Amino acid sequence: MRKCLLVLAMALAANLTMILGCGGSGNSAAGFTLAVSPLPITLTGGTSQSISIGTIATGGFNAPIAISFSGLPTGISISPATLTIMGGTGQNVALKADTSVTAGPATFTVNGVYGKFTQTKTVSLTLVAAPPPDFSMSVDPTSQTIAQGAQGSIISITATPISGFSAPVAVAITGLPAGVTATPASLTLASGVAQGVSLSASTGTAIGNATVTFTGTSGTVSHAATLALTVETPPSPPVASSTDVTTYHFDNARDGLNSQETVLTPANVNSTSF
Repeated sequence: MRKCLLVLAMALAANLTMILGCGGSGNSAAGFTLAVSPLPITLTGGTSQSISIGTIATGGFNAPIAISFSGLPTGISISPATLTIMGGTGQNVALKADTSVTAGPATFTVNGVYGKFTQTKTVSLTLVAAPPPDFSMSVDPTSQTIAQGAQGSIISITATPISGFSAPVAVAITGLPAGVTATPASLTLASGVAQGVSLSASTGTAIGNATVTFTGTSGTVSHAATLALTVETPPSPPVASSTDVTTYHFDNARDGLNSQETVLTPANVNSTSF
């Protein structure tokens, strides 16, 4: 009899532990499983991707679940690193790869814990190596018109970094028509920082169109941007009117000219004359 009671007591204790660990309300089937989407995951070094960590509740499970991550490959991080979600719900996290990741297949584990009840899910992903540091060149505006003998507005030159590029970029300017000069004639750009250049055309510059090229070089990497340049004739000066002013008498015969006026000189400007 004692042996039977002992076995019964152990069975009841085990069943109670299972009920409490699952967070149910007396239903031994209450629990949850973990889900991750979207799948499959492909992540390139230097980029990030949003993924959803979800829970599928069973048996009326609705307790808070502590979520954490383990086994992350080198160079991979998840933000937030820990979170708490209710059974049957989900939350987005950011999966980020730095530029040091090694290309190839990898895995990490999502852990969900409520009390003594734990669920895990292994997530597979494909890592793609980050492209080498690079930059792109741009000019703003991309076209400009300058009159002979004039200076154009400031042109903004920028080397935009790609994949963590941070080196200085030396810029050479080519394709200037004869008589057109650039100030400065060459320049060095800091990564991502714009610098201004102005173009001036001499009075003898030929009228026409040209393509000015701004070539940026850093080590073995070069990129270029172009400006469409037009040189035109300067505007004509306004023509002075030689028409005399008609008097307020509205008499067209009166041209307003006083032909009898006397030119004043030191000789005729004296006390006897005035």
